Amino acid sequence: MSAASSGCRLNSSRIFSSLEFITEKSLIVLRLQCRRPTLVLVEEQHPVSFNENLLLYVLLSSCHMSWRSLSRLGKAGDLQVLTVDALSETELGESAFYNDTTYDGLSNLSSLSLEIRDGATCPLPKILTTYTWPRLAELYMNNIDASRLPAGLDVRLPKLQSLTIRNAHFSVPPVFPWDNETLTLPRNLSRATFLQGHEHKHLDFPTNIYLRKLSIARNRLPQLTDFKFRGSLLRLELNDDGIEEIGGGVFSELHDLQYLDLSGNQLSHLPPNLLKSQVALRVLDLHGNNISSVSHENFETLTSLIVLKLNKNNLVQIRSGTFSGLRRLQFLHLDHNKIHVIEHGAMPTASLNLEELYLQNNLLHNIPEFLFDNNNIELVNMTRNVINFNDSSRFFDDLGRMLGITSETPKCASSSKRFDLRYNDISSLPYSLNWNNRSKKALAYLFKCFKLDMSHNNLHCDCNIYELYNVFAGNTPGNGYLNEDTLSTLSCETPTDVRRTTLIDMTPAKFNCKVKVPLCPPSCDCYRQTISRDLLVDCSNRSLTALPDFAPKGRLQLEMAGNLIEVLEPRPYLANATKLILSNNAIQTIDPAVFGLFAELRTLHLDGNHLTHLPKEITSVNISEIKLDKNYLSCDCKSTWLKRWLNENGKNIPRFTELTCAVGKQNGQRIIDVPDSSFTCDPDDAGTKSQLIVPIAICLAVVLVILAVNLIVYRFSIEIKVLVYNKFNWHPFDRVDDDGPEKIFDAFVSYSSQDYKWVVHNLRHTMENHVPPYRLCVHDRDFIVGETIFDNIMNSVQQSKRMIMVLSQNYVDSEWCMMEFRTAHQKVLKERSKYLIIILFDDVNKDQLDEELLAYLNTSTYLEVSSKWFWKKLFYAMPDLSKRRSLVSEHSGYELNFRPDAEEGIISNREWTAYKKH
Repeated sequence: MSAASSGCRLNSSRIFSSLEFITEKSLIVLRLQCRRPTLVLVEEQHPVSFNENLLLYVLLSSCHMSWRSLSRLGKAGDLQVLTVDALSETELGESAFYNDTTYDGLSNLSSLSLEIRDGATCPLPKILTTYTWPRLAELYMNNIDASRLPAGLDVRLPKLQSLTIRNAHFSVPPVFPWDNETLTLPRNLSRATFLQGHEHKHLDFPTNIYLRKLSIARNRLPQLTDFKFRGSLLRLELNDDGIEEIGGGVFSELHDLQYLDLSGNQLSHLPPNLLKSQVALRVLDLHGNNISSVSHENFETLTSLIVLKLNKNNLVQIRSGTFSGLRRLQFLHLDHNKIHVIEHGAMPTASLNLEELYLQNNLLHNIPEFLFDNNNIELVNMTRNVINFNDSSRFFDDLGRMLGITSETPKCASSSKRFDLRYNDISSLPYSLNWNNRSKKALAYLFKCFKLDMSHNNLHCDCNIYELYNVFAGNTPGNGYLNEDTLSTLSCETPTDVRRTTLIDMTPAKFNCKVKVPLCPPSCDCYRQTISRDLLVDCSNRSLTALPDFAPKGRLQLEMAGNLIEVLEPRPYLANATKLILSNNAIQTIDPAVFGLFAELRTLHLDGNHLTHLPKEITSVNISEIKLDKNYLSCDCKSTWLKRWLNENGKNIPRFTELTCAVGKQNGQRIIDVPDSSFTCDPDDAGTKSQLIVPIAICLAVVLVILAVNLIVYRFSIEIKVLVYNKFNWHPFDRVDDDGPEKIFDAFVSYSSQDYKWVVHNLRHTMENHVPPYRLCVHDRDFIVGETIFDNIMNSVQQSKRMIMVLSQNYVDSEWCMMEFRTAHQKVLKERSKYLIIILFDDVNKDQLDEELLAYLNTSTYLEVSSKWFWKKLFYAMPDLSKRRSLVSEHSGYELNFRPDAEEGIISNREWTAYKKH
């Protein structure tokens, strides 16, 4: 492409001459992308023969050309699809397109897509009403300023099968289709099953004909009471039209309809006979309305229905029989409502097809028992309800009665069913050995045959759950029926000392119940132990400076770790203590009288204190475990007995061979290796100490300075690197070699559509106007039309040197955005690269982040949009632009140099795949 005085010139001869070798039908995508609105002129240096094997797909993005230029492309190859993407009002006007009368190269055009950018609108192009399009089957228009279709359009577009008009001003739907005749795809083409896309999912019609569709989404149709749709339509889209009321007969003459989308409107109820004639309907989307109730009459004739979406409404109750007649239903979405009751018989439990049921974000307190009686359902999502098992005895008895359990546990289905119960109110799972046999067998059936994900609940692991633990741990009859996937999600949240411990990994001694007893010390908690029945007095980490003055009567286990105790003094209750934990205090002195009270003591932890000497009275007590490590013991004349005592009682002293002491001025000597003759006391040498003060002070000052410098460098390492990069264009130590022929973008920008304005006007504007400019991949401009969102994401990640993630609360709430993050995260983990760049917005609530994203933020550097260093740090993290390479066409084998004004290239089937050879 060469520059012209008023735009750019495209040499079609050069392009199509390089494709003369193609002798079989092949799809050629010609994409022209301009950074700003630019006129592109198609010129022929020499005539090119028409090659019918070239099926052309032309995509114009911010570039515009005359119909004459487009016709020239159509004379070189079979121009089938034209997409005009992101044009302004003037670019779609008559001057841009309607300036020639020679349109022979457009006669085979079958699909035309016209879209206005930046929320502007533009009148219907006159070319549509002044030129006859003999083979045009699909017309898509967005942001067209029209309130009705012009007269005679059915004559100009006689074969039209699919009409999409979005964001116009229609107050009454257009009369479409013109006739009931189907149209086959050109050139004996057909859609491959895996390329049919979301528009064709769940629909049943031949792969070699066009989809008969009418879409008038995002218009203004508040009342649809008297209008009637007519004709043979397979798909009808009326989403986001502001519909408040709809008449019962509006669809009565659409007998072939398979897909109906009424989502995003303001419907509060459905007329009973609204869908009476829709026996062929396979997908019904009603999500995002204000519907408060539905009944059996609404759905009784929908015998072919596969997908029903009623999520994001105001449903509060699902009555018996509502969905019972939908025997072919596979996917039912009832999430994000206010449902608190689902009556028995409401669901199509007898259906052999129901696979997935979505009930998340409702107000359900219990799991309806009849859901466990469906042998074919694969997933029931009940996350973020208020489900609890407080009345577990009644629940399992009802479940056992419903399953008809007598003496044997029912057999499981061939595959485990998944029940997602995360983020509910499951704080306890009471179980009793006194339950009847039916309830016990129902419990066994539930935990054997279903994968229950109960993570992220507030399971309280105390004495009330101990008997259930015994069942799971195999300590009672019935062991061996548990589902390991379920057990791994049963994680304790409280008490704090067992937080995130799975129930199966607990020990019996951990199941304690908090009790109120006399003399429980202030600021401490008292627990009754399930096994020993001892009282556990927990005063750990309470900033105590001494042992409590009093404690309850009876056998005691005293938890006093993590306080500020300096002196261990006698207390009367120590005579009843079986365990005394004093780890990580500041104990320097122990009153010898303490050891005279230890008649019952079996465990003593004194590790992590400041002890230099131990009272010899410690040798007179019979203790099973004593911890003494991490102290400051001295081997001197006061400790002559210590070495022998350690050797004689080593079996009761963990790591006793590693205990160290100070011998004179030498620290860190292993006590068992110190000669007996070294346990002596030398006179204090004050002169020597005074001579050491100055050198020690100097050394200490030097160490402190070095530490301070290291801390500054560590704390501001990123800022220092950024300064070096900005001043000297040098990446110290961390430049990544990320060049490669597949890396066609500098960065893929992952963001929520609700942050579009900031991405376009701040991030994209700044990056793409950088000198030299960065090449960004963004959803609205660079995703491939016709490919699935998942494939687009995977391709964009693989073809980009970096991924910029705009992390806002909108991003966190988007499932597609989180999938983009996980894809990039896997790439980071696999390649150990600095691929992911996170831009953090201030509105993100970190407490609501999922564990994977939160873990990444806690272990990696991210950019805060409010930082004054934001842009400098972002440019530092981006790839090096000094080695910019030009893009090489896969098909032609020659180099196409990109200009700031426009980009064009011939890309393989990776970008746009609309058809596949039958």
